[in-house]
Amino acid sequence: MKKISILASICLMLFFQFSCTENSGRNAQANEEQEVEIIENQTEEQTSATLSSAVEQPKTEDTENANPDEHNDAELVANKPTGDEDKIILPRTKDNGSPLTFDDVLAQLSGKVIYVDFWASWCGPCRGEMPSSAKLHEQFASNDNVAFLYVSFDRSEDAWKKGIEAFDIKGIHYYPEDIPRNEVATKFKVSGIPRYMIIDKNGKVVNNNAPRPSSGAVAQALNKLL
Repeated sequence: MKKISILASICLMLFFQFSCTENSGRNAQANEEQEVEIIENQTEEQTSATLSSAVEQPKTEDTENANPDEHNDAELVANKPTGDEDKIILPRTKDNGSPLTFDDVLAQLSGKVIYVDFWASWCGPCRGEMPSSAKLHEQFASNDNVAFLYVSFDRSEDAWKKGIEAFDIKGIHYYPEDIPRNEVATKFKVSGIPRYMIIDKNGKVVNNNAPRPSSGAVAQALNKLL
């Protein structure tokens, strides 16, 4: 009887140990899924808060009296990016001190098919797409008619630049000032990231919610526009 009792106790202990391990695994998975959800919710809250505070700012006297020829300053942007050959860091302002806008950037890329990636270095799902994004670059490495534009929603310029280096993100990088960023988010209804967009050679948005790099459908979509 004692042997049976001891054997039963051992079996019971093994059962509880297995149950705890299984539950622990399930809890870890649930926490991971929740973390992704929280990240996405934080993005939406951050975007909404910024939109409400920055879009409707009064015009300054300098803006109202701006020289109509100042739009030509956007043409100078191409001469001022920094970074290595594969990572082009665009300036945040033009020569006259006004913010560089999304339209200014698109003007510099006129004649190219553009794959736009709205991202941030703190965004887990954004980071998860970067290996697939790198493979896309390789596919179009010899094609000058395709551009990869990364628009950052990072909380600081320093974090943005560190993220580019940490994940070795090749392409054209744009970190807009508050007002241009909010204008882009409003115009294209970017309430969460990652978010992707495809623009044709004429500057027309052909897909406002394009497939992710990992979908396997991006290359075909870009090739159709070449």
